[in-house]
Amino acid sequence: MPGKLVFEIQHTLKAPFEYALDGSMVKASYLVINAPNNKVIHCTSILEQVFSDALFSIKKNFADDIESAKGSDRPVEEESEESTRSSILMMLSQAKDYSKCFIALKEILTFEHGSKAMCYIDGLTKMTKPLFDEMSIVDTREVLAAYIQNFLNTSL
Repeated sequence: MPGKLVFEIQHTLKAPFEYALDGSMVKASYLVINAPNNKVIHCTSILEQVFSDALFSIKKNFADDIESAKGSDRPVEEESEESTRSSILMMLSQAKDYSKCFIALKEILTFEHGSKAMCYIDGLTKMTKPLFDEMSIVDTREVLAAYIQNFLNTSL
């Protein structure tokens, strides 16, 4: 979504997890993730750096393919959001520091300042480190891709 300013995103969990709310156990169904601010810039810069490194590496390794595609008359199709997120994850998986992205994402989503948090479960409960650890790997990867796509300047 280049050019469109996004202030929050919602992610529907593929693998809902249980957490305590008002003395009973409930299943989480979605996350509300707020746009980053300068309080988490040390973490967002890690995501940007790893993504940029991965993109540079891919461009370097596939320079000939990219050049030959430029001369093609084939129309460029716009990717769907899901396809773009898959592309982001594919690129990140090529980065040597891919695991740093998950550590940074955990720090971002569990960050809170006063009464405001970066992420809420079902729009109500602040995301904590123990709750983050309950999320599935599939959801964590999808949130990472959505975060990069919507909040960081990746030109995708």
